[in-house]
Amino acid sequence: MTKHKKLKAIILANFIMYTGYQLYAPFYALFAQDIGADIRTIGFLWSFYSILMAIVMLVFGKLENNYSKEKIVVYGFFMYSVGSFAFLLVNNIGSLVLVLALNALLGGITVPAYKTLFTHLQDKDRESEEWSWLEASYMIAISVGSAVGGIVLSTLGFNGLFIIMGTIQFIAGIIVYKSLKHKITFEGDLLKATSVAKRYISR
Repeated sequence: MTKHKKLKAIILANFIMYTGYQLYAPFYALFAQDIGADIRTIGFLWSFYSILMAIVMLVFGKLENNYSKEKIVVYGFFMYSVGSFAFLLVNNIGSLVLVLALNALLGGITVPAYKTLFTHLQDKDRESEEWSWLEASYMIAISVGSAVGGIVLSTLGFNGLFIIMGTIQFIAGIIVYKSLKHKITFEGDLLKATSVAKRYISR
């Protein structure tokens, strides 16, 4: 597969993944209220999620210089679906905090690698055009996801929404995996991750 085709594939996968996310995001406050959160708590929880993701991005953005961006993106996209399915286990504010933390961790690890991979696959002299594809895909995903999410929520409730959300994101993971065609070796990656983490901590 050519670089240009890989670029289009990861944009498509990101659009699908983000559409899945947007099924839920506009209705986060409703879900939090359903499990007992008041308005102030809802605001603090989203603030916690956002700042945690920012911190994870800063830490892992440095660590990821030592790794294959393709592998991180493949792992990350599949794990996004796990983060979505985890919402099915939420029944109180404490469990919501844990699931938000999980999703912040996944986003913080995956996004820097995805953006780096995107820039590596770009065509020379078409950077602005290709960035516009990516950014436009976010806006379209917000539009589609929000509209479809409202329909799904009104008919199937939050559990049905989370199942569809996770399934959509798993499909995005399959697209990324097939487009990058990278062999996954958990043992080698785990050993390397441990080694790099030790060096980073010892600095």
